[in-house]
Amino acid sequence: MNTSTLSNDTLLHYLTTAGKLDNRAFGDAFQALHDNRRRTAANLDNHVAPDVADRRASMRLYGQLGFGDYDAARGMLRVQPPIMMLLPIAQGKGRRMLLTGGRTREFLNKIKRAAPRFKVSVDVCEQHTTNSRLLLPDRVELTSGGNHSDGFGLVNLRQLALHCDIKFCTDLLQAGLLSFSVGLEDYRGSLQPYTEELPDGWKQTWFDPMTLSWLPGPGNKDFGLVEFEFTVYKKQCYLWQDGQAYSVDKSWGRYLVLAKAGKNILLHSQSQHLLAVPASTPFPELVARAAALLSGCAPERRKIDDGGVLRRYNIYQTPESYTMLYNKLPGLLGQKIINVASL
Repeated sequence: MNTSTLSNDTLLHYLTTAGKLDNRAFGDAFQALHDNRRRTAANLDNHVAPDVADRRASMRLYGQLGFGDYDAARGMLRVQPPIMMLLPIAQGKGRRMLLTGGRTREFLNKIKRAAPRFKVSVDVCEQHTTNSRLLLPDRVELTSGGNHSDGFGLVNLRQLALHCDIKFCTDLLQAGLLSFSVGLEDYRGSLQPYTEELPDGWKQTWFDPMTLSWLPGPGNKDFGLVEFEFTVYKKQCYLWQDGQAYSVDKSWGRYLVLAKAGKNILLHSQSQHLLAVPASTPFPELVARAAALLSGCAPERRKIDDGGVLRRYNIYQTPESYTMLYNKLPGLLGQKIINVASL
């Protein structure tokens, strides 16, 4: 692997040519790029070394942003073919599409050279600076305008996709992902009792829906979420209901407990087109993927004052997505979205 460039797409180029990377190969490449950045940094004190959590977050976001298919259980990231997918846009404003999937520098240059011929604009921008440690690829947006006869620019975009051999998706994939996701009550109904013993003496923490934090256990077995630490490398969440434990996904478990407590946590600014989700209660996977693909931007990480408590949030860009969010998220997650003037 050549680490001589500081291009934001270098890790994506490597994934594209390799086809797939397991945890170790991704971690080695991730560390090599950070080491190279450190050697070339003007001020070494400003360079913070990445940790294991950064590497895991990077692999997860490569999947959520559509660059690869991330299998957390197997620790594998497989490159996805290049695809152009629709982005939400106001009526009469033409068409916007996100380029995602694998790509190389040469492939992106080919798109840039061909785009003017098909009346398509190519906009490349970096991910938010709060995610710089995650080495995420640049966001590439393709736009075109027109009238009814050419699909308001869609025909131009399709011709570019055909010329460059890019998969072309005319459905609003983000809405499809939300429709495909299981809802909170259906998820709860699918849970199966855990029949093995879970002694109170084992190391455990309980999720407090009011403070959005994990507290030392044991806790409420009438209805509560607990995480047992069996070993340093093995943890598992269980939902207690009426004294019976059920094995659950950690993200879905938190939203089940939040719904039971009537605690609403999602903040939305319509004027800024931003959706804020507490970092301690991240979206379940399909919902997180849909939210990220509303813009193609990884969520900005920022602290927000929540009733006198500075809380970390993941902030998604959600342009022209008001109706989709308000129609889908309450039913999926049991959350009433809280409207705020600004974030």
